[in-house]
Amino acid sequence: MMNHQANETLIADEPKPPGYISEKCRFYDESGTRFILVKDVLVYTFELTDKTALRQVAVSIYRSKMATQIQISQAWNLTNKTIYNWVRSYRKGGMAALVDKTRPGAPRKVTDAVKKQIRRCRRQRMSLPEICQITNLSYGAVCTVLYTKPKGEVDLFEENQDDKANLQSSNQTADNDEPAELWQSDDKIITDTLADTEIDPLDRWQDRADARIGLLQDAKPIFADCPKVEFAGSLMAVALLELDPYLGAAVGLFGQFKAAFYGVRTVFMTMLLMALLRIKTNEQINRYNPQKLGRILGLDRAPCVRTQRRKLRRLAGYNKAVDFMEKTAKERMADGTTEEQTAILYVDGHIYGYSGKFKIGKTFSATRNRVVKGTTDYWVNLAGGAPLLCVTTEFNDGMTTALPKLLKLAQKLCKGKRITLVFDRGGASHELYEKLSKYADIITYRKNPQHIDISFFKKQKTLINGKEYEYAPYVREVALNVYGKKDGKRCKTGRTVSLREIIIQRQDGGQTAILTTRRDLEPEQVASILFSRWSQENYFKYMIAEYNLDHLCVYGTEELSPDIDHPNPDYCRLEKNLKKIKNSIAAILSKDLPALTDEDLDKAVKQFQKVHGGKKGEKLHQLSVRAEQIRDEMKETPKRITPLDCKKLKSEARLLTNAVKIAAWHIETGLVKILAKYYKKTDQDGRATIVAMIKSSGALRVKENELHVTLEPQATPQKTELLRHLCTDLNARQAKFPGSNMTLKFDVAA
Repeated sequence: MMNHQANETLIADEPKPPGYISEKCRFYDESGTRFILVKDVLVYTFELTDKTALRQVAVSIYRSKMATQIQISQAWNLTNKTIYNWVRSYRKGGMAALVDKTRPGAPRKVTDAVKKQIRRCRRQRMSLPEICQITNLSYGAVCTVLYTKPKGEVDLFEENQDDKANLQSSNQTADNDEPAELWQSDDKIITDTLADTEIDPLDRWQDRADARIGLLQDAKPIFADCPKVEFAGSLMAVALLELDPYLGAAVGLFGQFKAAFYGVRTVFMTMLLMALLRIKTNEQINRYNPQKLGRILGLDRAPCVRTQRRKLRRLAGYNKAVDFMEKTAKERMADGTTEEQTAILYVDGHIYGYSGKFKIGKTFSATRNRVVKGTTDYWVNLAGGAPLLCVTTEFNDGMTTALPKLLKLAQKLCKGKRITLVFDRGGASHELYEKLSKYADIITYRKNPQHIDISFFKKQKTLINGKEYEYAPYVREVALNVYGKKDGKRCKTGRTVSLREIIIQRQDGGQTAILTTRRDLEPEQVASILFSRWSQENYFKYMIAEYNLDHLCVYGTEELSPDIDHPNPDYCRLEKNLKKIKNSIAAILSKDLPALTDEDLDKAVKQFQKVHGGKKGEKLHQLSVRAEQIRDEMKETPKRITPLDCKKLKSEARLLTNAVKIAAWHIETGLVKILAKYYKKTDQDGRATIVAMIKSSGALRVKENELHVTLEPQATPQKTELLRHLCTDLNARQAKFPGSNMTLKFDVAA
């Protein structure tokens, strides 16, 4: 390969006068720095000693059609062969092929110009290894310059020159030693500067270069004509994105990255389309062609696994996932998701299992029917299973602990509405009923109800949730004793909570008891609301199967709060063993254990031993001795301990991905509702039909400010006709692709 280092020599000692490269582009040198202006707008700046920046800027000017190779070589006193070699190297290996790899023998002196170059690179958000490579200095030398206060450095824009006046006349301002626009990442700079430059939608090299030097926060979506694009049907979901607060809340809350090609909007759009296309993990992106995924994002290629995971970690670092979840939930409630004055909220916990090496808290999983390692999140759903929000717990808090916190959050979201909390037996607590009933209504199952005689029921056919019952529900008022703690023991407080009990006689002979504070509803209505809780269970099943809800998007753990405590496993084990012994004693005595206290049980044992003997008396004596030993051990064992050696799973990224999946579910539901106008079997396979349409391929055609999406026919003529109706309805909405002024138009190929 020809050595052309001699042709790259620039005379940095003698400042050159302002010179024109072409009619569009000119430059001037000042204090060892070169400034490139396009139509009197400052676009590029670099140190004259930085050969890497020199090559990259020269290639960028040529590729942007601002100047020819001959014009650049004549203006910068280089040979035509040098510029030709740089362009050829770029075409082979991109911008990385233009990095200067030469290493002079003697160490480079850290002059004032070099110090300015180091600080300028750092302001461009370059990493320290990159600065070391550009400046040809050691890591320690670069750190010394960055952490030393500059003394007596000359401001690059202090001297009065004609070029400074030209910059000010073109609305350019200076702040300290740099123009504000030089380090400000704004799409407007690129748009104004390169207005006459055609941007190739399939090769966004210029935008990537601008993002690299800090002139871009988020790449603008630009589409190209393409005869076949995979997953073009996903743009139908994008057409409904304006109706959901997901993207607006994300951009408004997280703002923008300071310099990025894949900005906040692009990252959240990518995660949403991944959920809709059933790309269930970031690692699965590798199974798809990034160029093809980029077509539906308006980019030359979609972000890779490494980029997507890095962006997700960066978003999680803001610690705004809870605010993001609450903001979207509040706007969905305000937009009329529940038009009635009563907000019925279904609350249930969901366990994320963990099988790693770290010590994580354990909890009982009803789906696995065993105790597992993991973390518990509590979900709040609306009627029909529509998800509202998800709340994490510090250390597998029980529902009795989580419900008061959820009620406070629900009061913020449902201002002016009467709240009704619906939950299962996990929240069974008389103290909790008393606390919640002061601020909201409750509907729940009664735990361990007493079986009543069938004569209390009136024989009358009753319809509840579409199911017919032979007997009408039996209704009565009950007063439940409220217990408290005194000296560490559970005791009665003398207070009671009055609730309405509704008992339903099932067809199998069993009975279902319901407790509620809603006395304004008919018994059948209360039972229907509670039995609809299975819509939340169905939501979990659907999200696990379709959206991979149980997947941990990031790996690692966090430290627990030092104030957290949890039940002592040793104490729980002793308590469980004592209960087994009491059951054995009660079986020998033929007594009902729940009706006996410890004192009554001891008296019954002594009386039995006086009257009876034999094997039963001997066994009873052994059980009594063992029970006394366990009681002594329980006195010395603390009931609750602080989990100093335990950790918790990272929650920020999990909440963010859950918020994305909630938005995908709502948008998918919106498409299903449109489909229901034309399809009678929507309840059976409406969602499956929508998913198939979203995954459909199609052609893209750009016409003025419109993006025409022509989708391929479906598997059957009936489904193709449904797709046409769906396209007609979406076209009437005049939806625009987020981040652009392109109106989406849909059609179906003949």
